[in-house]
Amino acid sequence: MHPRQQAAIVECQETIVNKIDAQTAAMVEGIQGIKDGIEMLTLSIDIMHDKIDLLQQKIDTSLQQSTSTTTVPNMEIDFIDCPNHDIKQQDLKDFIATYSQNKEQLEDDNEVKMVLKNIGKFVRWTANDVAEDIKSKNENNELPSWRNLSTTNKKLLIDSVSHEAEKLGIAVRHCKNDWFIHHLVIKCWSNKVKYASKKEKKKKNNSASQEQQPKKKDKAYQD
Repeated sequence: MHPRQQAAIVECQETIVNKIDAQTAAMVEGIQGIKDGIEMLTLSIDIMHDKIDLLQQKIDTSLQQSTSTTTVPNMEIDFIDCPNHDIKQQDLKDFIATYSQNKEQLEDDNEVKMVLKNIGKFVRWTANDVAEDIKSKNENNELPSWRNLSTTNKKLLIDSVSHEAEKLGIAVRHCKNDWFIHHLVIKCWSNKVKYASKKEKKKKNNSASQEQQPKKKDKAYQD
């Protein structure tokens, strides 16, 4: 076979392989997107089940405490929409002050800040526990982004923080799609991932600098 024909065949084969690789990569990315969507849908369903269970418990308790002459209270929940702008600290404080179960005891802004500070501490503690568990199973000490965090860990963070918020009197069950808890958890986790990434990068840069220092000394000695 003539060399030009052979070259043309090889080039054609490479083109076909490249197209197949590109299509395969696109398919893999699409499948991953579908998996992420399914995970978030599963998480939303689990959270909704938790809300239904909590509502049923309240109904059962009310029925047990009621007498034959009393009526069962209306257990419908008014869900509060997420603010139509980027959520700020003031939005969180306003929600606590307005919808807290103990709002009568929140006499001033400082007490509202304290409630927000306490739930923030718990978010960080819980995120630290999850991060340490992930690092213990990961040799490179890298933390996944919120999007790539497993459904199990997402549910653990959200459920744990939701229960603690209820203990503090924050009526998070009134939040539509749990925007209050989601904001706290996602923001905390994203900050933790950024900090861990910077710390690991700095560590690698320091190691690289230490490896280069002896080489510079040797060169100076040779001169």
